[in-house]
Amino acid sequence: MRISGGEFAGRIIKGSPGTHVRPTTDRARESLFNILQNQFDFNELKVLDLFAGTGVIALEFLSRGALHVDSIDLNMKSVAFMQNLRDDFSVQNKWTIFKGNAMSWIKSSDLSAYNIIYADPPYAWEYYNSFLNLMVEKMHTGTLFCLEHERNKLLPHTTLIDEKVYGQSIISFYRK
Repeated sequence: MRISGGEFAGRIIKGSPGTHVRPTTDRARESLFNILQNQFDFNELKVLDLFAGTGVIALEFLSRGALHVDSIDLNMKSVAFMQNLRDDFSVQNKWTIFKGNAMSWIKSSDLSAYNIIYADPPYAWEYYNSFLNLMVEKMHTGTLFCLEHERNKLLPHTTLIDEKVYGQSIISFYRK
């Protein structure tokens, strides 16, 4: 995996926290961040990264100047991997990593601090629809919610504003 832009552009992240991690492809990440840079001043962003896996999405945001990223993942290997990356990239003050269940975390959290929420659950996850409904209920007006999912999984909602297809993946964009 390679960081595609910003301060850390070109840096390669070697290894993987575990066999169940499916990182967002370089092409999809680069395209996603081109879209986001046209909508946001990254120097003012606070981001929530759910199902964070390798942490590469968090590093892409931080590389482009995001103020802070909170990452949540249930897998202890992923959490440890991200903690090592946080030290390697010297972003300890800007990146907080939590071990936890994303659904439970969302249910008990105030999401008003976040400008962007990014989620990349496992493709075989059975809770996409209930997760989407919970996110839309909890997120604040103006927050952009980006949900990466498998191409054959349609997730329509009244707050859907756009979808981008990258091979077998889709990133759906929702806003209240």
